[in-house]
Amino acid sequence: MPNHLSISQIDKYLGCGESYRLHYIENKKSPPNVAMIKGSAFHKAAEINNTQKKKSKKDISVEQLKEIASNDLNSRLSCEVWYTKKQKMNISKTKGDAKDSLIMAIDQLSIHTKDVMPIEVEAEFDIQIPGIKKPLKAVIDCITDDNRVIDYKVTSTKISQFDTNINIQLMAYALIHRVNYGFFPKTEFHSYLTKNTKTYGHQIIFDNLSIHHNEDTISPLLNTIKVVSESIEKGIFMPAAKGINKPFSCSPNHCMHYQNCKYINGKPMFGL
Repeated sequence: MPNHLSISQIDKYLGCGESYRLHYIENKKSPPNVAMIKGSAFHKAAEINNTQKKKSKKDISVEQLKEIASNDLNSRLSCEVWYTKKQKMNISKTKGDAKDSLIMAIDQLSIHTKDVMPIEVEAEFDIQIPGIKKPLKAVIDCITDDNRVIDYKVTSTKISQFDTNINIQLMAYALIHRVNYGFFPKTEFHSYLTKNTKTYGHQIIFDNLSIHHNEDTISPLLNTIKVVSESIEKGIFMPAAKGINKPFSCSPNHCMHYQNCKYINGKPMFGL
């Protein structure tokens, strides 16, 4: 079991306690899927650009960024990958689509990174929250010289302003910044949405969604961390809800444990 808490751990627990248990307690970790790999390759390009920009104050050329992202993507795709049933039918096309949309996202990154001047890149922090046994750890994509905290998102679903306002990841970043720098920053999602159409193929839509948190607005984060931490300590691992309104992640296309999950496909016992 990890000796710290992170937002990814909390999100996994809230999405499905059983998935958390298998991943973090039983150590049955799944290989990354194609979307995760594409996101990692995008983050690598953004990280390298921001790291050198911290010193040079200039962006890397878009051609170099594309090469960095493409090489990283190819390297990750050469390792073990978790493909959905549909993706397995044409893995070559799946890889090609991932690369095409990644390159288009890098085009957009080169446009929308011009006003970003980093002072910290992929910075790791941990803070101790009173009443919580384990420290909260986070790696922040970028902290800028004009007091912004930026998190890059490469996604296939639109992020709304409401989702941004209640997102515990941004709350955590705001709290960590407050502890380490003495004030709350403006926190932002730089979202790169991949949209596929029959007419135009891949399209990348950039959106900048922001929220300026304060002591009052981060209270949901503190309450959530407290409940999740206590539940994990007590060994409570509730599975994802089932039925019509079940979470999007609870499906054979989004969970490698789905086919063997005792809460989905387990054998009935005692006639129930």
